[in-house]
Amino acid sequence: MTKPQKEIMSEQSQPFSLGLTYWPRRTAFGWWQAFDRGETREELAHVAMLGCNTVRFCLRWEDFQPSARRINGTALRALEHALDAAHEAGLGVVAALFPASVGGVLHVPRWANSVDVLDELRSAGRQVGPTIELRPNNQPALLYEGTYHPNQTRDLFSATPILDAQRYLIREVVGYFRSHPALKIWQIGEGLERACKPSSAQAVSDWFTTIGETMREQDSRTPLLGVTSARGLTVSIGPRPEDIVRSCSLVGVTADPPERPEREKPVHTAYVAFLQALTAALAEKPVFVTSLGLPTAPDGKDS
Repeated sequence: MTKPQKEIMSEQSQPFSLGLTYWPRRTAFGWWQAFDRGETREELAHVAMLGCNTVRFCLRWEDFQPSARRINGTALRALEHALDAAHEAGLGVVAALFPASVGGVLHVPRWANSVDVLDELRSAGRQVGPTIELRPNNQPALLYEGTYHPNQTRDLFSATPILDAQRYLIREVVGYFRSHPALKIWQIGEGLERACKPSSAQAVSDWFTTIGETMREQDSRTPLLGVTSARGLTVSIGPRPEDIVRSCSLVGVTADPPERPEREKPVHTAYVAFLQALTAALAEKPVFVTSLGLPTAPDGKDS
């Protein structure tokens, strides 16, 4: 039986947003620290020329919140210029707050991590001889202050100091930029479960509730996107799509490989489509795919 013509037309009228996560070709993850206004304007215009209508800006946590109670004013000004450039190019912006998993690497600021013993010894002027790094095989290194570190994060979902810092960042950033015409979606929570195993499913659900309420206090109009991952879909503690949808108007899933892939290739022949369909079925609503892979480089070049 064919679908009624009205239903087919309704499906076809649904907008399809095609975009990419923007990192400048020259500075990549160092974008916010070495912001170039002209470069950003030129490259975003090129993105629009390629046919994209959306770009995602990952507000690297360390760049925007170098300490729990300090917001980087220089990064805020860079974000304002970047939003202006996107608007000039006709691009809508998804702004991702405290993304922990970016470009196949875990980015968490120093103050949100446990103590790095080797760093502490070096800071104290103690001589450190040959060392052997021991950590679980499934625990990837963290990148902060330009260096990889073996220490683990604090509880990013439940620890009171971390929650207070996250709410502080929301008040400062969302409160300031909520009316910018280029801003179309706020995103929260990408990769937190990859950097820190949640203590329980309830802790994750409570986190989305708390952060969602804080976001709406600052901006009740802009849609809020909550994100899960393949890891969140395969463990009971989540983040589960059904938990996200209770606090966020939009649901997304990342389809990029884990930081320490257990297999060279996904077992599913249409991995991205499978993750999207599974997440949509659990959330019972359309789902964004926020990441499709990792940055690449020409053959023979360092990626």
